[in-house]
Parts: sequence; C-alpha cells; structure tokens
Amino acid sequence: MLLGAAPFFFLQIRAGNHPHYRRLFSVHPVALRMKCQSAKAKGRRLQQKVASDIVTTFPGLSPDDVRSVSMGCNGEDVLMSPLARTKVPFSIECKNTERLSIWSAIEQCKQNASGHPPLVVFKKNHSEMYATLPWKSLLALLGAPRTASHDPPDPPDLPPSKRRRIAALLGDAQQLLMSSDPLADDAMETDTREGEPHA
Repeated sequence: MLLGAAPFFFLQIRAGNHPHYRRLFSVHPVALRMKCQSAKAKGRRLQQKVASDIVTTFPGLSPDDVRSVSMGCNGEDVLMSPLARTKVPFSIECKNTERLSIWSAIEQCKQNASGHPPLVVFKKNHSEMYATLPWKSLLALLGAPRTASHDPPDPPDLPPSKRRRIAALLGDAQQLLMSSDPLADDAMETDTREGEPHA
C-alpha cells in the first residue's frame, strides 16, 4: 500500500498540488529579502570602489566630484561633476554579479548615458574588475594627447648627431659657469668703464 501511494505522491509534487509543495520548493520571503539586500550591497560596494578609484587616480578631484548613487535610483550609477567629466568622459554602469548579461548591461548603460559614451564596469566574487566601452571610444582615448600637468611631454626625436652636439654645448656651458670668477668679471667690467672716453 505504501509503495502504491508513492507514485501518486510524486505526481502531486510535480503538479504542485501536494500540501507540502510550497514548503518544500518555495523560497521563504525572509530569505528572498536577505538575498536581495545582499545583491544590492554587492552593487553598492562596486560603485563606491569605482568612485574612490577615480578620485585617487586624478588628484585634482575631491569625493564631492565623484559620488556613488543610492541603489535603486534611476540614471547613472556614478555621478560626476563637470570637472570630473573632463577626466572621465563616460557614463558608468556597475555590475557586481555572478551571472552577467553584458548586452543587457550595455543597453541599460546607453539608456542612462545622457549623450556620453557608455562604460560598463563589472566583476564577480573573487575576480578583478573589468570594463567595456565602445571600440571607437577606446581608440579616441588611446590616441588623445596627454594633457595632465603631472605627465611630462615626450622629448623630441632628434638625430644622434644633433643629440651629441647639444650634449657638447651643455657640457661647455657648464664648464664655463664653473670656471668663471665673479670678482674677476667685476674688475674687468670696471677697467672697461674707466677706459671709455668721457663726454
């Protein structure tokens, strides 16, 4: 009799009609709420990390220039001031998840971009942070001249002969400065003035 009832029990389980079905196969509301809060906390940590990295990379920026928005708010995940936008001209979307639909994330970022190129920053547990942006934006970024004040310009590409000539001139000038006697120069200038005819 017990064996005969078993198939009926499993048929009810598969159909979802058994009284213990919801207890066995449904997620408790408290557990579901905790899972949602944990996912939001992960996303918030990534947003804060991105904002902190931007401020650290560009010394002229302050935390007020780059701010992480509250989870659930519409728009960009990282708000930037006009000054910060000159340093990072992108609209940033952050995704900290184990399963990422990159195309959906890009589309969401484009909808919130407000005319700026979309930049999706993403990671998962125990992984590095990665970023994706349009190919043309990457080429423009790589080809842009370096204008940061702390970044010295590249030296001119001179032929070896001119480099040797410049080095020789600098060496001669340095020897001249080291061998010059300020007192002797003053005496020579005085003698020259005394020898000049008076009007």
